[in-house]
This record gives sequence, structure tokens and C-alpha cells, in this order.
Amino acid sequence: SELRSAVMAPVGDASEGRSCTAALGEVQTEEVALLNMENLAAPDAAEPTPFHLAEFDLDPSSPELAPDPEEGHASLLQAFEDQQCLIKTVTNEEWVNLIRKLQGKRFRTSTSLVPPGGRGMRFFGKVPGFSLGLVWDRRKLDLSEAFIWPSGYFAKSEFNVDADGTLLNGRKEALVTLEEVMRTNAALSYWHTGRGCMVTGEVLPYNEIMTYVQGAVGLRALFARSTSVMHLLWAMGVRALLL
Repeated sequence: SELRSAVMAPVGDASEGRSCTAALGEVQTEEVALLNMENLAAPDAAEPTPFHLAEFDLDPSSPELAPDPEEGHASLLQAFEDQQCLIKTVTNEEWVNLIRKLQGKRFRTSTSLVPPGGRGMRFFGKVPGFSLGLVWDRRKLDLSEAFIWPSGYFAKSEFNVDADGTLLNGRKEALVTLEEVMRTNAALSYWHTGRGCMVTGEVLPYNEIMTYVQGAVGLRALFARSTSVMHLLWAMGVRALLL
């Protein structure tokens, strides 16, 4: 099924040192969208269904309501298609803490680069415990100091990366490049440790890109992982805290 959009609000990027709240309060040209991303990472799918932007309609039963090219989430959907989006799922209890951290100094956090169209990968955590997430435009983040691990390698960075960035327990040797992750994403392939071979055509485990974030720099969207009214209301509440 296609990406289905819910609510959108324009938001600009924050410069270095500015608070998330201040930056998110300024209306500029960038979009920050609230998306419903149900089925982006269907855990039980035997084979991911290709996603095509041409299939996207605001409401197929009402063509007159379809957005003009400059409206809707077309640019964000295209960014997903082009593997430009880093996503982070957040446990429901950690949103206030995360928002407070975004208001302070830059810090490293774990994200994932999703395959083309935002489909074919399991996200970190499960619904309902991880019902929402954030999307960053990777082109607006400095990934020069990012730690990148491929799908199928579970770095457990919360235990294996020290506060000063020292990598422990073989995590340095397991690092890969962004280009490698993009290639395996496009091919829907990963190294299956249990089988000892490359696996292609299955739903990918999440990869990990641990990078610096601060304020609203590069922030593009807040998403919900289901159509549950409770989760959509929760997303609206988190959006209000961000703004």
C-alpha cells in the first residue's frame, strides 16, 4: 500500500546553537510533515511490494482533491524514493527527553536509512511501544563523523559506543560506507549471520547510522506507524511539543 499522508506544517531548519523550539516555530520554505507510515516495514511480509510515486493520491475517490505539484508531500515522498531520508523510531516514554536533548548541544543518535520508497525494512522497535518516529533529510546533516553499520549487523550502539565516540567490541571493524548501505537497500540484500550468506528479496533488518543531530537541522517529518486513532492523536501531541 502507498504512503498515506495526514497533516503537514511548514518548518525551517535551525542554525547551530539555536533551540529546537525556536527553530521549529519559524515558518520558512521547508516542509515538516506528519505522515502515516503504516506498512512501511511490514514485519510479516514475505516479499516487499514495490512503491511507486505515481500511485499516490490524496483521495482516489475524489480526484478534484488531489494536490497540485507544489502541494502535499510530493517532495518528501521523492526524498524517500531517492534514499535521502533517515528515520528514527522512538519509544513512547522517551519523547519528552528526546525533545529536551534536541534543544541543547548536538548529540549522537541512532537512525536508519530506509530503502527506496521507504519500504522493505523492519524499523527498530514494535508498535505500540514505538508508535512514532522522526525523519531527517540526510543531505542537511553532517555525516562525516557518522558511524554506519549495515542491515543484519546489530551494533547495540547504546552499549558499544562510549560518550567520546570510542567504538567497543569490534564495532569499528564492522563499519561500512553510506554508499554500501544504499546499494544493499536498493537490492534488498543483507548478510544473514545465522545462514552465513547474503540474502536477497526479504524484508531487511534495520541498518544503523549513528550521527549528530541538533535542534531542527534537517528535520523533515514526524510519522505514525499505524492508523490507530490513539497513535495519530499521540503524533499530534508530539508535534505540538516540537512546535
